[in-house]
Amino acid sequence: MKQIISLCIAMLFYGISAQTITAFKFLSADIGWENDFEGVIDNDAKTITFTTQIWVENLNKLPAHFILDDNYEVKVGDSIQESGVTLNDFRKTVVYTINDEINYTVKFISPQATGIPVIKIDTKNGAPIDSKENWTNIDSFILSDPNNPEYDILRTGLPQADRIRGRGNSTWTYPKKPYRIRFRQDVSMFGLPARENWVLLAEYLDPTFLTTSIAFELGRNVFELPFTCSYQPVQVYINGSYNGVYGLTEHRQADPQNIGAPGRVKVDLLEGWFVELDDYWDEDPKFKTTKYELPIMIKSPEAPTDPTNSNNPFYNFVKNDWNELCDALKSKSFPENGYRDLIDMNSFIDYIMTNEIVCNHELGHPKSTFSYKDKDEKISMGPLWDFDWAYSGYGTHNFFQNPYGWINKHAFFERLFQDSVFLKMYKARWDEKYSEIADISNLIIEKGKKLEPAANEDTKRWKIEGGYGDNYPSNYLGEITRMKNWWNNRVNWLNKEMVNLSITPPTVLPKNSLKAWIYEGVLYVSGLTENKEWSIYNTLGAVVHRGTATNEKTTIMLPAKGVYVIHSENNAIKIVY
Repeated sequence: MKQIISLCIAMLFYGISAQTITAFKFLSADIGWENDFEGVIDNDAKTITFTTQIWVENLNKLPAHFILDDNYEVKVGDSIQESGVTLNDFRKTVVYTINDEINYTVKFISPQATGIPVIKIDTKNGAPIDSKENWTNIDSFILSDPNNPEYDILRTGLPQADRIRGRGNSTWTYPKKPYRIRFRQDVSMFGLPARENWVLLAEYLDPTFLTTSIAFELGRNVFELPFTCSYQPVQVYINGSYNGVYGLTEHRQADPQNIGAPGRVKVDLLEGWFVELDDYWDEDPKFKTTKYELPIMIKSPEAPTDPTNSNNPFYNFVKNDWNELCDALKSKSFPENGYRDLIDMNSFIDYIMTNEIVCNHELGHPKSTFSYKDKDEKISMGPLWDFDWAYSGYGTHNFFQNPYGWINKHAFFERLFQDSVFLKMYKARWDEKYSEIADISNLIIEKGKKLEPAANEDTKRWKIEGGYGDNYPSNYLGEITRMKNWWNNRVNWLNKEMVNLSITPPTVLPKNSLKAWIYEGVLYVSGLTENKEWSIYNTLGAVVHRGTATNEKTTIMLPAKGVYVIHSENNAIKIVY
């Protein structure tokens, strides 16, 4: 310590400079701000830090204005730096070296500098995106990828504007909104097949931003389910404001070119079909099967005339295919009645198993469950979608709870497990893929470490009143560890129980045992188990009500309008008030 003090005194006495940067900033004209942006200099740590969530123009090619305590040579790598002239990419850490001796690390703590791509969308005249039905015109669309500049996109000043609107069911009710983008022509994103329609998933409930990504990874790379969507985490700005971390993926549809690609199923556009099984049942054309009453909405084909008429005879062949399958499953002669000739057994097995692994209870309703059939082919399942109710999250921020137990499956899917041939194939598929499934836990850690800076920015943005609230997990890597541990426990449990899986698989609760409806602000709940605890949560994970059921039915006044989750034993349902 005495030596350091003596050296500093000598430097002052003899006029020797400390080789320090005394000022470092970016001019307002360069970054699109009203004022200059000055960095916080720590001359002890030799760091210069810029912290903001405001959009910074030209961050990939900015000239820094700096002042030294003397006239020194400054370099970045081998490039000599001139204040106010030399351009650098500040999306990544930049090291300024003085006289080949002293290094200053310049770092942005910003959504634009977290290592993942950034999408900036500005609408015409700053119009809000406040509808799921009406499109809003886009004035400019910018994609900036710090690691792969060949993927950068700039779309502005087009003869016809690209468009954006809201999407989702309950997810549209959350503070952080999901969106659908429609370009005026097919556009390739991140080297993926070009297409018009893309989706930005808000991942509002997911504190890891990995639940959807990992499920897609499982479907695409482990089970090789055809048409599984891709997934790219991105930072999103809308009309100049930071909106958080989103998942960019494909909009699910029948491929208009009949080729097939991620999210785009390959079916003949006149004699094939693509449908969604969803008990929201809110899009025409739609129908319910005569057996099992499966709620089916037809995505493709589209009738040449009167396309939204559910009774249009054009759609009879879709209805016939589904009724034939459901009749066969329900038949007393099942399973040796030819039903296996109607479905792609491998597709059904891989689809159900993927949902089982991630504990996705959407198969119990069913919701967000997709299926397709090409001309002269069998009925197949996919693409995979919607994992807000997976990973033992029960529709709240608190994922990765109980990793044990079989998922609730609709009676239609349960019936398949009463076929010894299906069951044998299912168990054999598990044995074949077990090691790959178990290895996913390593991928969780790898992806989580990469996403940490981005997730921290999202938490800063949304952990506010009306956003994530006080119940949102603030330790991102802690949630990643919880996810990894949950995954390991889940896979180990399934591996042990798969041996015991029999013709009648264990079922947590019978279909639709837990039901709820609202009338004049009163919540009515049925299907409770007497003397068992039940709870109501809001979407922030806060407990609205908790008690012990004294009867199979009960009522309670809800405190306010919103989305609620009712949880009883290992069953849960979501209801919107």
